[in-house]
Amino acid sequence: MQLADFGTRFIFDDPRYEAMALEGAEQYAKGSPFNHMAFDNFLPEDVAEAMLAEFPKPSDIEWHNYQRPAEQKLVCVDERQFGPVTRNMLFQFNSTPFLRFLEKVTGIPNMIPDPHMRGGGLHQTPRGGLLKLHADFNKHDENFLDRRINVILYLNKDWKEEYGGSLELWDQEVTHCGAKILPVFNRLAIFSPTSNTFHGHPDPLTCPEGDSRKSLALFYYTNGRPEEELNGAHTTIFKARPNEHIGGVRWRVSQDYMPPVLFRALRKVRERHFSGTIKKRG
Repeated sequence: MQLADFGTRFIFDDPRYEAMALEGAEQYAKGSPFNHMAFDNFLPEDVAEAMLAEFPKPSDIEWHNYQRPAEQKLVCVDERQFGPVTRNMLFQFNSTPFLRFLEKVTGIPNMIPDPHMRGGGLHQTPRGGLLKLHADFNKHDENFLDRRINVILYLNKDWKEEYGGSLELWDQEVTHCGAKILPVFNRLAIFSPTSNTFHGHPDPLTCPEGDSRKSLALFYYTNGRPEEELNGAHTTIFKARPNEHIGGVRWRVSQDYMPPVLFRALRKVRERHFSGTIKKRG
């Protein structure tokens, strides 16, 4: 698939997405343990296939390498390193038609995209990798908008349940898993993050060596949020499952108001403490 194919092709103008949003809204509102929805065969098949074909291998580009007890994965937010189809779809995921789709599914108005992809972008987790249960940071560290929606497009062909990697959604007390979303090819997961929506894929992947769990993650914001969801600004909150211990530091900062400059400083300290970078090999 060539980039030229997108010259007059605006994916989310297709009326099927309006119908999909209306059908999904009720399921989203009833999602347990918190609002969520998964759409299968979300993108046109040729678009999803093209995104998978150009998904970079660990040695292809410069990835941010998270290697710590709670999180082991590769992340890239530099769109200049994305393939042309993926980059074009990134722009369309930030477009008004897709924002309107999200608003109809979730009932949350006035959605704002994040073209900088704070915490998002291309994610790749190899065999043995994991992401422990956590609640996401709740404020953007540059514009201080409220994080309201997580969108994850999975790009895993022939993914088997025994490989692990299902997105697990847990209750507020982290006593039981209320739902699992298998990360199969061209499935789009949407959920509403708050300070108590614990989720992750907390067990090491057992996919074949050389395979990986691939996704594109995008987050959406509003200026303000419902009173019942208000909390002090905080970074990612990791939480252990029953009878589980997570090594390292439990990062959580919460107060009535944290200035953006302090929030950014804490984020940088956190990343320096835990993370490294895989350089592109020549």
